[in-house]
Amino acid sequence: DKVPVREERMSAYEMMLSESQERMLMVLRPEKEEEAEAIFRKWGLDFAIVGKTTDDLRFRVIHQGDEVANLPIKELGDQAPEYDRPWVEAKKPAPLAANDAPKADVADALLKMLGGPDLSSRRWVWEQYDTLIQGNSLQLPGGDAGVVRVEGHPTKALAFSSDVTPRYCEADPYEGGKQAVAECWRNLTATGALPLAATDNLN
Repeated sequence: DKVPVREERMSAYEMMLSESQERMLMVLRPEKEEEAEAIFRKWGLDFAIVGKTTDDLRFRVIHQGDEVANLPIKELGDQAPEYDRPWVEAKKPAPLAANDAPKADVADALLKMLGGPDLSSRRWVWEQYDTLIQGNSLQLPGGDAGVVRVEGHPTKALAFSSDVTPRYCEADPYEGGKQAVAECWRNLTATGALPLAATDNLN
């Protein structure tokens, strides 16, 4: 009942299913609650204590006085059923020697590359979105990585990059994944940033 919501009369099912609600959930030590609330209030964010941890290994949801969910924690987490679907390891393509490359006129090949979508400007995409982020953007689209000023800090900023070369991953997913990380690393360092973390976006 205490979960902050944007829509009135949301059901318990909708609250628990909503990804935005889930991403805002934090588990805090009781002595840290006031400190956390002060931080949320400082930035104009909603804050509410909506539950507590128990030692009975059950996940319960109470809504308007009714228990609408009562589930075992272990079976939802580290003891959830596992399965292994049938799979076959793909064979790696044979290396392509320089002599195996198809013969082509260099000038014609260059014109086709320049006229193809892979090398075209992406300006029409990012111009459709707000890239200023409350006026804190330092590196706008078109560079190697996005850089955003940390508001209130005179010398600190955050840099972000997302990159991959699909043909590398198609030829060898493992090596292509390594190349994607290395490419993002180079993009970040090109802006003067120190790379600290990566995510595979599989969450």
